[in-house]
Amino acid sequence: MGLNFQYLATPAVINELRLSYNRFTQGFTPLDAGFDPSSIGLNTGLTGGGLPTITVAGFVSLGSPNNLPRSRVSSAYQVVDNVTVSNIRRSFSPL
Repeated sequence: MGLNFQYLATPAVINELRLSYNRFTQGFTPLDAGFDPSSIGLNTGLTGGGLPTITVAGFVSLGSPNNLPRSRVSSAYQVVDNVTVSNIRRSFSPL
């Protein structure tokens, strides 16, 4: 979301103010979240879906990582103020 305000202070001075806000939310869930382990005879006692992490030495582990599901939220704010001063011969606008 953004707002832009322009103000003409004098015929030679223009002030521009920009305000913005951005919010991003992303969730991560395991791919096997809808799988019921009891359907293949694994009575884990867990109420949530998905396989528990099963590790056998020398093999790749099976099941969801313990740190899922998780999510992140990112918020960003920005304020920018530009002043432009001009005259007949040249124009000056600081960065």
